[in-house]
This record gives sequence, C-alpha cells and structure tokens, in this order.
Amino acid sequence: MPTVLPNGQMMTINLHDFEDKSLLEMTDAMNDVMRRIQNTNLTEVMINVSLDNTFTALKHGKIKQTVCRLLGSLTGEYKVSPLRGKAKREYYRIPETDRLTKHDIEQGTVTISNLGSVYREQRGLNALLEIVPPQVCALSFCAAQDRPAVVVNEAGDKEIAIRKIMPICIAFDHRAMDFGEVVPFMKRLDEIFADPSVIQTW
Repeated sequence: MPTVLPNGQMMTINLHDFEDKSLLEMTDAMNDVMRRIQNTNLTEVMINVSLDNTFTALKHGKIKQTVCRLLGSLTGEYKVSPLRGKAKREYYRIPETDRLTKHDIEQGTVTISNLGSVYREQRGLNALLEIVPPQVCALSFCAAQDRPAVVVNEAGDKEIAIRKIMPICIAFDHRAMDFGEVVPFMKRLDEIFADPSVIQTW
C-alpha cells in the first residue's frame, strides 16, 4: 500500500495476510500502520532493509553487488545518514509494535495503488502499471467519475445513461501467472461489482 508519510515522503507498506482478514480487520490493520508511521524514521527502516539484503547477497556469493551497495550508502548522492548517539538510542527504545520495521516494507506479491482516494477530483485513467519483481500483480483504483454507460431500462431496452464509474487498471506478470489464474480472478471481481454488498460480509 503506497503511503504518504507525515514528512511528505512516500513509503510502500507491505500489508501481510490480507487474504485471511475481514473488511474490518483490513481497516484496523491499515489504521495501525498509519499509527505506527507517526513514530517511524524512514532512514532507519531502509538501513535495516539494506543490511538484511546485504547479508542475503553475501550468502549467495554476490560480493561485487555487496561492495557497490556499501560504497553507495557511504558516499555520493545517495549517502545514508543514520541516527547516532542519543537520538538512535531513543528511537530504538520505541517498541517495534509502535513503529514500522523492515518486516513492513518487505516485497509483497500484489501492489494496490488507490490514487482515487487521494485525488478524488481525478478525471483521467491509469493505463500503465509497473510490476516490481518479485511481485506478480499491480492494481490501480482511480476516482469514481460520471461517465456514459450502457444500461438496461425498465422496458428491457439498452440505452446510454450517466453512471458513476470507477476505472481500474490491472497488470499481471505472465511469467508467474497464466489465464488459469487471471480469468478466475477477473470473474470474481465481476461478481463483486455486480453485488458490492458482499464486501460487507467479509
């Protein structure tokens, strides 16, 4: 879930095990993320992720990649400035249950970008999504907009009418999924949109 931090920086949060959560549990989890963000130092989280990635790369014998990453973090345009001394000690006194950790920004499987909730006046479409491996799918939800739509009137005839339309863009990585996974997913979405009240039963 791409999230804007209090200082204006953007961080993509990994929301774990959402396939097993009810709608209310999903809402609670997202609210908890927003609560913990208030106590989070993004640089410290990214350093922990980088260290974890560095040790993983060393285990796989990627010496050159590891050396380049370390040099890049110590020098140059993207030099990292971690907390030090008292500020660092005070930050790490905050329980992990009250701040974000590397576990919260690990790579996920699906990215959902809900641009429409941030920019409700949007009138365009999102037509291009980037899938960042190892993720296999990306979805973008635009703002609900007044659009012409084909509807069936009371007489059973088709006609053009103005309806609220929420454009959605979905991108799949066919290296990970073929139509056997994609088509059932799309059909399930159609079922939900045909009867949105089912969401309240989750």
